Amino acid sequence: MKRIFILFFILSPIVNCFSQTLKDEYYACAIEEIDKQNFTVAIEYFTRVIEMNPKDSTAYFDRALTKYGIKDFKGAIEDFNQSIIIDSTEVDNYFLKGLAEVELKKYKNALFDLNKTVQMEDENADAHFYLGVTNDNLTNYKKAITNYSRAIELRSSHSAEAYDKRGFIKFKTADYQGAIDDYNKAIELNPLNRDCYLHRGELKLKLGQKDSGRLDLKKYKELSNK
Repeated sequence: MKRIFILFFILSPIVNCFSQTLKDEYYACAIEEIDKQNFTVAIEYFTRVIEMNPKDSTAYFDRALTKYGIKDFKGAIEDFNQSIIIDSTEVDNYFLKGLAEVELKKYKNALFDLNKTVQMEDENADAHFYLGVTNDNLTNYKKAITNYSRAIELRSSHSAEAYDKRGFIKFKTADYQGAIDDYNKAIELNPLNRDCYLHRGELKLKLGQKDSGRLDLKKYKELSNK
């Protein structure tokens, strides 16, 4: 028994080294398959990495990200959850899990994760935007306006959409001039956003601005036919 223990002690570093090398090889293969857009195969390699080290939060995160990329949002959420259990300090887990929950229309779950994201990283402009989308769908309109405004302030990549969505809330809550101002800004940032012309046109007709409203609706139809 003593000899077996000594032999194990001698061989253990070799086994660990081999395992680490194999793990790195699986990881490299996963990245290579992602580059080839073979996402299902990449997921299989990440799974092998996780089987070798179930405490590897990065492997769970990368597998989740890959699943998100192929619209397996449920699977992505499960992996983000595992990554959070192992390491609760990584903000991207909460942010991307929140986005997956928005995709599945699980807005109450998304609300928790996106609020957690902005608590950890207030400068995350896109998190504020999607928090706005979440509150908007939950009819928390005042909070949604605050979220969209913060996203615009931080220059979110979704700023044009934030103006549009904020404008639509103002339309629904009878702040008509505020809505038109937001639609104007949304169109300035993205002149090809057909929905902005539709919403602004309908609002102008409601306010008696018939000629201008008809022009917007005409522009909406033109963009819809492209």
